[in-house]
Amino acid sequence: MKAKSVAFIVLAVLLALATTLVYADTAPPLPHAFYGTVEINGSPAPVGTSVEVRGEGVETGVDNNPIVTTAEGEYGSADPMAPKLIVQGTIADGATVTFYVNGFATGQTAAWHSGEITELDVNATIEGSMLGDVNGDGLINALDITTVERIIVELDAPMTGADVNQDGTINVLDITRIERIIAGLD
Repeated sequence: MKAKSVAFIVLAVLLALATTLVYADTAPPLPHAFYGTVEINGSPAPVGTSVEVRGEGVETGVDNNPIVTTAEGEYGSADPMAPKLIVQGTIADGATVTFYVNGFATGQTAAWHSGEITELDVNATIEGSMLGDVNGDGLINALDITTVERIIVELDAPMTGADVNQDGTINVLDITRIERIIAGLD
């Protein structure tokens, strides 16, 4: 009886070790980090500009994707301890990821590789957009305020340009900024 108990315990321990080894083989891939300069229409992007990467399997809306600029014309930093644009998820090695600035596609892409850190300068051309013209009708008026209000109360999905004050959050401060633009104060 004692031999059966010992054999059972040994088998249980071996089974536990085998299960642990299987999990070790399925560790998630390391993220790919990006940093560099960012320009909008040929000028350094202002502080508060959002830089994001999208693609198949890429997690967005998480810490550091998007990243919001804290220095004019720069996203992330070469400093090993400073924040970078972190691209992670269930992404195939070598997959193409696309860069966005303030929600606008830049047309710039990069190949994703687990664990890499890449310096990549991002240039966005945003034509025909006016700060405050949230609904894209070419006018800045009460309809833009209403659009932002509907986004805030989650009646409509967030849209490009709704973060009028470019602080990374769509809220009442964006409405105030539109009101100031309409009144000619900004």
